[in-house]
Amino acid sequence: MMKEYVLEKLKSCKQICKLAVSIISNLAEDTLGKTLKDQVNFSTISYNSIIELLIDLTFSKDITYISEDQNQEGSNLVEYQTLLIANLRYAQCPKIEVNYDQASQPFNSN
Repeated sequence: MMKEYVLEKLKSCKQICKLAVSIISNLAEDTLGKTLKDQVNFSTISYNSIIELLIDLTFSKDITYISEDQNQEGSNLVEYQTLLIANLRYAQCPKIEVNYDQASQPFNSN
C-alpha cells in the first residue's frame, strides 16, 4: 500500500514538472512565432497548461500529497503567472481579425 502511495505521489510530481516545462516551452515558442496567430496559439497552450497546473496542485493537496502551506505557496506563484499569461493573450487577441459572419455559421462536414 505504501509503495503504491509513493508511486502515485511521484507520478503527480512528474506531471506537475511536465506542465511547468510545457508552459515555459510554449511561451518561448510564442516569442518565436512567425505570425500573430501562431503567437496567440502558443499563449493559449501555455494558459491551458497553467490552469491544469493549478488544478493539479489543488488535487495534490486534496489527496494529501502536499500540505496546505505548500499548496498555498504554489498556488500564489501559479496564479500570478496565470495573470501574466492571460494579459499577454488579451494583448495579442484583439489584433487578430475574425470574420464573425463566417464564425457564426453552423459547421458543415460535407
